[in-house]
Amino acid sequence: MENTPLPAATGALIVTALQAVVAGPLVWDPVRFAGRLLSPTSKALAAPPPSDPAELRALNRRLLAEAYPLALADAALALEAGLVRLERTSVLGAGYVHRLECSESILDDLVLVRDNQDGCVRFSAWSTGSRLPRRYESIELAPGAPVMVSRRYGEWGYAQLSDGADSAIRSGNTSGPPSLLSGSHRGSEMGVFCRDLAAIRDRSLLIKAQEYLPVGLAPVIVHLPEADPQGELTRGRPWPPM
Repeated sequence: MENTPLPAATGALIVTALQAVVAGPLVWDPVRFAGRLLSPTSKALAAPPPSDPAELRALNRRLLAEAYPLALADAALALEAGLVRLERTSVLGAGYVHRLECSESILDDLVLVRDNQDGCVRFSAWSTGSRLPRRYESIELAPGAPVMVSRRYGEWGYAQLSDGADSAIRSGNTSGPPSLLSGSHRGSEMGVFCRDLAAIRDRSLLIKAQEYLPVGLAPVIVHLPEADPQGELTRGRPWPPM
């Protein structure tokens, strides 16, 4: 029955069987995966299949995770049905949902939406390879692009955009220059810190500084905390290191 814990022996058998499938030949087959939502990138990697055994195992694992996200994917969001509504949110991880409405948010990794004829992604950042509903005033990033001050939960700059975040933008359908730092509906940054209006406060401070500073001086804003490149690379790893 659903939500009933499996006996340890049964769980071990399932894990062993899955490991054998992952380590075996390519699992991709159009008939086998019919009706399953896969990213275009995964399909492209399967034709032709990689010759390197490690790459083949990684591809098999990726195909199974995308086909059965609730059971096998290491996902931030995984729902078979219903509507997911994200507002001023930073999603650090993959997502597999039925319908999506997303506003002023950052989709940091691959997101696959089954019903992409419903919903909208507006004033948001999305990752290459995602399957999404229509996009409005949004920008494209590489999955896991280095745009955060830190990805270590509990640190001061966790999930906060760094000053150089805009350099990671791949493309955008915005009316003005594409920007993570000022691309929200009100001109603030996208994501969970949108509510702080940091970009708007910066612009207001610069206007006041230019009005009152003596002639010949130029204002400089220094943001804290500074970006931590090491913190960008240690998502999911134990910290501090043993």
